[in-house]
Amino acid sequence: MLQKNWNKISGNFNSLTPQPQIQFEIKKYTARRWVKVSQQAYVMGIIPIHDPLDLEQYLSLQILMLLWGGANSSRLFQKIREERGLCYTIQSGFVPIADKGFCYVQANTLPKNSKKLIKAIETDWKNLFSTINKTEWEFFKKCFETQTQVQLEKLDYRNEVIYQLFRRKALIPNLNEYVITIKNLPLEVFQNKLNSLIGSSIIWYTIAPSAS
Repeated sequence: MLQKNWNKISGNFNSLTPQPQIQFEIKKYTARRWVKVSQQAYVMGIIPIHDPLDLEQYLSLQILMLLWGGANSSRLFQKIREERGLCYTIQSGFVPIADKGFCYVQANTLPKNSKKLIKAIETDWKNLFSTINKTEWEFFKKCFETQTQVQLEKLDYRNEVIYQLFRRKALIPNLNEYVITIKNLPLEVFQNKLNSLIGSSIIWYTIAPSAS
């Protein structure tokens, strides 16, 4: 009985119209690495600061680096990139280390323009202190003040500010006073307290594209 029913059922399976099989095409891909040799040269200049900076010097130096090459409206960007076309990108900044630190300037350019670029930056650095006017100083001081107010919303930045205040023995009761200190920094403080940097030479590091 079971065999009879099974034959009946299996016969129904055999009478089914066969369905077309789906073909899967499997391709093997070989991983390829494309390495393009950079055609740009990278230059970086370091200006060491050997003397301890008090709070006013520290803040003035931040404003100075913003004015020199820290924004699209800065001197280096406008003079060397836009007017003379000596580089693709250029910027400057200040890195505090304990109560001292260093300023830096970095840029990307064509290898043939490297020497011209370095010379132009050095010339601008030597003339920077004597050519800053009050209008320019107030504009970039306001920019730095605004940046600081925004960054103070971040815990890491607040901790860094508190650390810098501690390193420089600055007696400021709260961070609002820190912003007010920036706002009240006159150009004279900058000129009087950072004149020692004028004689500082720039230490250059250059990475040229490979010849191969």
